[in-house]
Amino acid sequence: DVVYNNIPDDTRKLLHKKTADYLVAQYQSELEEHTNELAYQYSNSNDIEKAFHYLVKAGDESHKVYLLNEAHRYYTEAIACFTNNLERLSDSYLTLIELQYKVGIINQILGKLDNALTSLNEALKTSKNQQIKDFIPKIYHQISRVFSIKGDYDKAFHYIHEAITISSTMNNPFD
Repeated sequence: DVVYNNIPDDTRKLLHKKTADYLVAQYQSELEEHTNELAYQYSNSNDIEKAFHYLVKAGDESHKVYLLNEAHRYYTEAIACFTNNLERLSDSYLTLIELQYKVGIINQILGKLDNALTSLNEALKTSKNQQIKDFIPKIYHQISRVFSIKGDYDKAFHYIHEAITISSTMNNPFD
């Protein structure tokens, strides 16, 4: 750690990028086995696009096998990567909404219901601000589920009603 911390920041980022690029070149046919390492290396480099890509991918792979705390960490890092680099990742708002939604679901599964509501409301806010309306009924539905678990059936009913009302004007809103 002492040696690593004494390497100049630009040099350290370049070394992480070269390491990640080497892994990609070496393990092209088996990249999925190295997703976590690629997420780490690229997120410590200046290659923001690849960092975002591999953080999302590592989160998805962790989520798939129910490593929920790990998935939560990767998704949260991907969200931070996005919000800190809006100018370079602005075409990925749908992915951001999906990440906020997934963090909400993970928090719900982990029993962190207030955190789940916070993440789901962030997804809802992003959907509305970016006018990505297709995801809104799904988010309302999930918020309804969280309120139902909390025993707040009035709010659960309110949000499921919103989901149904909006989805009635759309094609396949829960796909």
